[in-house]
Amino acid sequence: SFGDGGLLLLGASGYIGKKLRATFTAMNVRATYCRSAFPNGIRFDATRTRIADIVERDHEISHCLILLGDTRLDSCARDVAASTRVNIDGIKRVIDDLYQFGIFPIFASSDNVFDGSTGDYTETDPPSPIGVYGRQKLEIEKFLATRGDDHLILRFTKVYGDDLDDGTMFTAWLKSLLAGETITVATDQVLSPVFIDDVMAAIE
Repeated sequence: SFGDGGLLLLGASGYIGKKLRATFTAMNVRATYCRSAFPNGIRFDATRTRIADIVERDHEISHCLILLGDTRLDSCARDVAASTRVNIDGIKRVIDDLYQFGIFPIFASSDNVFDGSTGDYTETDPPSPIGVYGRQKLEIEKFLATRGDDHLILRFTKVYGDDLDDGTMFTAWLKSLLAGETITVATDQVLSPVFIDDVMAAIE
């Protein structure tokens, strides 16, 4: 899918990043982390690290999947300034650097760019985020659009897996049930969960 080039995974220590590292083992993958190190990972802090620090000028990387950022809704809202430094300022610098290096950016966005008032959204529906995290994602989407350069935006929804210890929604509920614990959930929220294997296939 990536021709003769390689793939740069920025923010590959999370759930999706781990799966991607396992999926694309046959190709040239360069993967980064910020706080949660993993074997052969490269430390990358979007608030201070530049692409030139981890990619050579004669590189063979064709695509970059941007997964990094503060993806915790509560955290983004609690410290807007800190999350903005990563989710907006840092990612804009990353995108500018990627274009300078001739690398195609793939931005991991979110269905939080919509307000959730109707549901069943399509690409013709205007985004209208109501939370800090959604507004930050939308700002990057707009930044990419105004650049006018080739790019890809993937809007993720709630991703779940089938490993009891993966920490995703359904397996976490199952562990709680098996432990005899009470599960507290919202009664006025509708989600469209997506299985991790389908996410991997879509990215590939």
